[in-house]
Amino acid sequence: MAARRVRLRLLLEQRHWRNHRTFCVEYERAAVSVDPRLRGTAPSRAQLHRWLSGELQGLPYGDHCRVLEMMFPEWSARQLFESVFVDEASGVIVAPAEKQARTPTGGETCLVTPESESLLLAREPQAGDSHVGIGMQSTQFAPSGSTDLPSPGPSLAKSSPTESLLASIPHNFSTDVLGGYWVTCYEYDSTCHADISQLIPKCDRRVTIKNYPPDPRVEGRVSSFRNEIEAELVNRHLIGCWKNVNDAYYFGAIHLAVLPGETVMEGYYTCFLSDVQVVAARWKWVRLDPESLSGVDLSQVVLQEPRLIYDLVEKYSPHDMPLTLTAVTEGI
Repeated sequence: MAARRVRLRLLLEQRHWRNHRTFCVEYERAAVSVDPRLRGTAPSRAQLHRWLSGELQGLPYGDHCRVLEMMFPEWSARQLFESVFVDEASGVIVAPAEKQARTPTGGETCLVTPESESLLLAREPQAGDSHVGIGMQSTQFAPSGSTDLPSPGPSLAKSSPTESLLASIPHNFSTDVLGGYWVTCYEYDSTCHADISQLIPKCDRRVTIKNYPPDPRVEGRVSSFRNEIEAELVNRHLIGCWKNVNDAYYFGAIHLAVLPGETVMEGYYTCFLSDVQVVAARWKWVRLDPESLSGVDLSQVVLQEPRLIYDLVEKYSPHDMPLTLTAVTEGI
């Protein structure tokens, strides 16, 4: 008989870490490796029970997720909190009877272990296969040339949903006007983040952005948030998406208005606190004077304290001159 279990519970049982005290020892070891400031943040006995019983809605806070991914590097936090079905006699992960994976040729059902689950997902679909994972409905792959399955609609062929929807709205100027380096600041969870972001025009409308080097700084934290952005210029607005690249967990949307003079951009970002909670906060950008960057290796630069940069950027108006690198860095 198959029973529903949280994958994290199975992994703890396999390693004999199910006992709360034992779990906390292993958690603390991983937490210090992620960030020394996370020492002493292991979950309480009641909290661990909620994690393992399936009562948790969504995912734990981000720091918990980072530590768990350090403890179990072969799994993402989302996978750790997935419900799976386990054969109670063997302890092997199986799919529900109506959702069992089929072998490529004979149609026989097979057990889905973590290893075989990865192989099934990595394997190229073949004609006649049915592809299924835990919690997914079976989907039959049609042979090449078959008309049994509808072809993707035109919208799926577009490179970006934003671009396809907003392409009819003109952009007021080329993205070349915005190219270069910007000092950016925002608050997340009541802490300040500051970085220097490089905006790279890809065409008249589209840009890519990354906020390193130098390393971004976050108030009260050793580790920083390295972000990459893809955005489109619509009218006087940059609209797009961002993703954290050193923690696969965080992502969201961005909408900035380019103020007259093109030296200040203001707007908002969105992100999630859990699978069922989204927040938004202000994000301000001020252009960095390109002459102040001449001959500087940004990988060797250290930013000022985030709160100092935040306060400086908040005072900036579109009538001010661009910031200099020395105003936001230490020892230059």
